[in-house]
Parts: sequence; structure tokens; C-alpha cells
Amino acid sequence: MIKLGIDVHGVADANPHLFSELSRLLVENGHEVHILTGAEQTEELEHEIRHVLGLSFTHFFSTTSHHKKIGTEITYIDGNPYMDNKIWNKAKAEYCQRFGISLHIDDSDVYGKYFKTPYARFEQNRAEDDGGLEDAVLELPVFNDTSRFIDRELRNPSVSVDIVTCSLIQGALNILLVKRKNPPFKGQWALPGGFIHIEDNEDLDAAAARKIKEKTGLSQLYIEQLKTYGDVDRDPRTRVLTTAYYSLVNRSLVQCQNPVVNENAEETKWFPIQQVEKDSSFKTEKLAFDHAQIVSDLKKRLQKKLAHSPIAFEFLDKTFTWAELRSVYEAILEKKLDPANFKKKIKSQYRIKELKARKQNTSAGRPPAYICFEGVKDQYI
Repeated sequence: MIKLGIDVHGVADANPHLFSELSRLLVENGHEVHILTGAEQTEELEHEIRHVLGLSFTHFFSTTSHHKKIGTEITYIDGNPYMDNKIWNKAKAEYCQRFGISLHIDDSDVYGKYFKTPYARFEQNRAEDDGGLEDAVLELPVFNDTSRFIDRELRNPSVSVDIVTCSLIQGALNILLVKRKNPPFKGQWALPGGFIHIEDNEDLDAAAARKIKEKTGLSQLYIEQLKTYGDVDRDPRTRVLTTAYYSLVNRSLVQCQNPVVNENAEETKWFPIQQVEKDSSFKTEKLAFDHAQIVSDLKKRLQKKLAHSPIAFEFLDKTFTWAELRSVYEAILEKKLDPANFKKKIKSQYRIKELKARKQNTSAGRPPAYICFEGVKDQYI
């Protein structure tokens, strides 16, 4: 996979036609385009780059925003950020090295002092005697030890997270899927996920929490690591190791929160997990990457964990009925449970408090009492 770095000012904005076409072709064919700029990252700037200059990109890095996050002192002159050139240029160099950029295009020749990444210096020449015809020139420096660089840097795998977000909807265990808007697997359903933000020193747990919030708008949810997947061909773009997480979402939160759609997804939707496993449309199209295996492993994990962990209560409100709690177990285990035996089993494991309040009954008979979970009972061996 090609990973191209493009500086905005003096490069992309000097020849937007060239770089819009180049970046579009790369992204459409599953490669990465990294936009690097000294300007502060804002929605307005990203809109200008994407819609005015016409650039397609998969990653965005602002040296100013990066240094503001880590506390570097930045001076503003006439509204423009200024800092020591060494600090400024090293930030770009370190970013390119961390992401394994195949080639970085810039309008400066100072990067040879800091870069281990191959780079090209871009010059926009205008001939005065030909009516203003513009010529784009790339000067490519020679690297004396390219083979060592490729072995050590470019062959390092990328790292991502994938999230199985679960909730109980209409009595069935559902998971959240996104329909991919970009290659690879364009138009296919997939688990929400993405690459970790190395430039922000983001760890796996933080990346997983960020992706959940991006797709659901929710935070402070139950989240746990499932497994790491590293098959060589799991991602057609490059070698990617992904750590899968699962999150359990209270059903009431799902009812009041619509899934979020962004520029990388055509659609975001809840699906019953049994439909994902058995529906012919999913069997035909398949889930993207190895996500079908992740969903299968998640289902097995929940079924095993249910026997010794109070995860079922994560799906419910603070107060609930015995029938509602049993429905969580039945949805995960995919079988009916005897009410009396179920109640006896739960009471042997957990402290359950019977409340005076009762649920309004829509049918004849005595309305069921509310109960609440107060903790795990001590187990003595």
C-alpha cells in the first residue's frame, strides 16, 4: 500500500488540479493520503482542503494543533502560528516516520536534516514567455540506505481497533454495523473501527472509546477487550493488526440515541446478531475484513461470561423485572429458561433487592415487581 504525505501550503494549494487527481486515485484504490499542514486544524480548514482544493485524504496532521496539545509555546504573528523551525520540521518528520509514509512531498529542502522518510521537493515554475504555462517539478533526493529503511520502517504493521457494540432491542441481541463508503470493501457492512491516533499518543483503550463515541454519541459505557487479530491478508491494503473490543449499551440509551453517520460511512444501523449470522444477504456479501470471525468470537465470549459475570445488568435500567432480566439471558444464550430455576440461580450469585414499586401491566393479572442489582455475592471455596 502507498502512503503519500502532501504538504498543503506551497504544494497542494499551488497545483490543486494535480494533487486533487493524484489523491483521489490513491484513496479510491485503497491507499493512504496524509495531509500535513502548519495551520491549526479546524473544520473550516478541512472543508477548504476537501471541497475548495478538492483533495481526498485518509489522515490529517497539523503541527500547530499537535504542539498545542503537548504544551509547546507558540507565538502568533499577524494571526499566523510561529515556532522554532527545528521543532516545526521535526514534528512532520516524526509523524511521517511513525506512520511509515512511503513518500512525503513538500516545498522545502530542509527536511533532509530530519527526515528518514523518502521525500520530494515540489517547485511550481511559471514560464513568462509562454502565456503563463505552469510546470510542476519534483526533485527526488537519493537515499543511500533505502533497503535498511524499508525493512525497518515500512514493513511495520499498522494498528487498529474494531468495536462490537451490543444492545438488547425488542428482545434480541443487536450489534451496530456501518456500511463502508470507501475502499476497501466499499458498500459492505463492517464493524465500526479505525486506526489509532499515534500522533496523539493514543492507546488502544482510548481509541476504542473514541470510535464508540463517534458512532453512538455515547461515552462511559461498559467496554472490554475481546481479542487481537493478525492474519496476514485480513486487510488488502497493508499488514494491519487489530484489537477487537466489545461494548454493552443500555437499551434505553439506544432508544433515545440515533447511530451517527460520518464521511466514512454510508449508513449506520443496528442488526440482530442472528440475522448477521444467518441472513443470506450477509452470507453473500459477507462482513468486511475478518469481522464475521470477530462477531462469532464475541458471541461465544458473552455466552461464557454470562455464567460468572454480571454483564447482563449492563443492558438494563437500574430497576427492572425478573422477566426483563431473564430476557437478556435468553437473548444471549439463544434458548428459553425456566423462570423458577433462573430466579434461584441468579439469587445464588448476586444480591438482588425486591422493590415495592411495580411495573404497569398492560394485561390482566398482578403487575410484576421491580428489582435492582446490588452486587456480587461473596463466593467461598
